[in-house]
Amino acid sequence: ARLQPQACQWPLARLGDREPLVPAERGSETRRGIDLGYATSALDSKLFVPVHATQAGEIAAALDVATGYAITIDHGDRTMMTHYAHLSKMFVTPCIPKDHASHRQYVHAGQVIGYAAKAPLHLRFELWRWNADSGYAADDAIPQMQTWAQVPQPVAGSELERGGARGGRGEAARR
Repeated sequence: ARLQPQACQWPLARLGDREPLVPAERGSETRRGIDLGYATSALDSKLFVPVHATQAGEIAAALDVATGYAITIDHGDRTMMTHYAHLSKMFVTPCIPKDHASHRQYVHAGQVIGYAAKAPLHLRFELWRWNADSGYAADDAIPQMQTWAQVPQPVAGSELERGGARGGRGEAARR
């Protein structure tokens, strides 16, 4: 499916006075993912921090892996994909790559796709761009994210504190 180019937004929202930050950068030329998180707080273990789709797209993969849940979103026409890992819960239908090419689940920009991992609160985030020579390749997300919009802060009493269900059909939790 062809999706129209659109502005991106951060996958994590501001939490009170804490802005999402990049506490650790691990990677290589082929694995340029970043860990997004927050300065630690005594209340972190009680929070359910929503992870948002940076752009609208179709779910290319949604799996339960050794480090939590992982979701990959195809943002259309072989241009860009985003990958979210270390999730404690996901709200999309589980699927493996290529098993549903004609029936992919659509997500809107800003839609909550899961909850960030706890202890510490964080999310593994990767940005992949299409390269005609080698297919999708990891891109350095940090310079790109400098221009992205900030997700609005969750309202007190929302799923941030309750951990309430948001997805029904695709909801899965890491136990």
